[in-house]
Amino acid sequence: MISDDLSTAQRVRSRWAFTLLEMVLAFMILAVILAVAWPSFQPSRHEQLRAAAEIVAAELWQARDYAITFNSRYRVVFDVPGNRLYWKHSGDNPALDVLPEDAVLGGSDDPKIRILDLGERSAVIGRVRLVGAADFDASAKPAEFVEFGPTGSLQAARQATIWLTDGAQPSPRYVSIIIDGVTGSVQVGPVDAMGPPAWLFP
Repeated sequence: MISDDLSTAQRVRSRWAFTLLEMVLAFMILAVILAVAWPSFQPSRHEQLRAAAEIVAAELWQARDYAITFNSRYRVVFDVPGNRLYWKHSGDNPALDVLPEDAVLGGSDDPKIRILDLGERSAVIGRVRLVGAADFDASAKPAEFVEFGPTGSLQAARQATIWLTDGAQPSPRYVSIIIDGVTGSVQVGPVDAMGPPAWLFP
């Protein structure tokens, strides 16, 4: 009887040890598979730049929508050294200076401005940087801001372009966001090696 109990215990112990060995092998195989497959789950440079451009475009669309909705002007300012942009009311009605609660992002303690900090989005978009913006009218010139008017159009340009880059060396990639001056519509351009003209941002 005692020997039967011992042999049963040995069989159970043996079966348990074999199960642990199987688990260890399964985890090792899973680790190898993840090590091989993980890079394909990481967003590519193209995808990161495209995502950053879509985020910036969404901010521009929202500023334009506010200008139309409230029949006023809203200015989007490009802070290149801070790698961010922000927008605020720039019209004549001070009652509109404080943005609605849902328009204020977490990066701002000031209810009068909405800040998009690209550095704070690096988990999604990588190390994408704001290169600068330009107005295109009779000629192209660097722009510190664009301003949408009550009809959604740009106040002082026929077109504006904003450039972002991933800054990767030796071959950085760029993407442009283009604003039509008449309609205020925003379009994201292709991701490629063509940045802004060198003379525009020396």
